[in-house]
Amino acid sequence: MGRLRRHEGQYAELARQNDQISYSWLTKLAHGQITNPTVTSLQQLIEALDVFEGVRPAPAPAPLGEPDPDAERIVPVEGA
Repeated sequence: MGRLRRHEGQYAELARQNDQISYSWLTKLAHGQITNPTVTSLQQLIEALDVFEGVRPAPAPAPLGEPDPDAERIVPVEGA
């Protein structure tokens, strides 16, 4: 919540920039009236804050390909 609260006074602008988050929801969350938000809502908030703050999104993980044949091989650790 600290990241959201740093933008107190800017909730209306934040809500205007994202059509999935309302001003009402932002203020209720910031003031503790919403105590158990959904994961989807929190993800939308994170994405909205990233855009609002100009943070670049993390690169997408590489697609899964063929399994690594050595992934389950036991390798001794020196000094263990």
